[in-house]
Amino acid sequence: MEDGGRDGRGGGRRIHDQPQNCDDDSLRRCRAVSHHPFSEVITGTKHFLKDRPLFLTVAGISYFWFLGALLQMDLLLVGSEYSTSMNYESD
Repeated sequence: MEDGGRDGRGGGRRIHDQPQNCDDDSLRRCRAVSHHPFSEVITGTKHFLKDRPLFLTVAGISYFWFLGALLQMDLLLVGSEYSTSMNYESD
């Protein structure tokens, strides 16, 4: 398969590096990776606290992840208790 388009390996050869769009407003995004993760978290938190729909979305997603984790722990506990309390002996 010489053409490269059929097996997927050659498709990436046609993708070239694109120049970054670093105007004055987006200059902060064009920097290298920050080595201070907490400052990035604070910046992101300030950003979504200003935008009410974004804040409500983040709060809803966090709530349902918490609820899912809580139910998963409870189901594992109930399931283990139920399986040990059943009598598997036949008559």
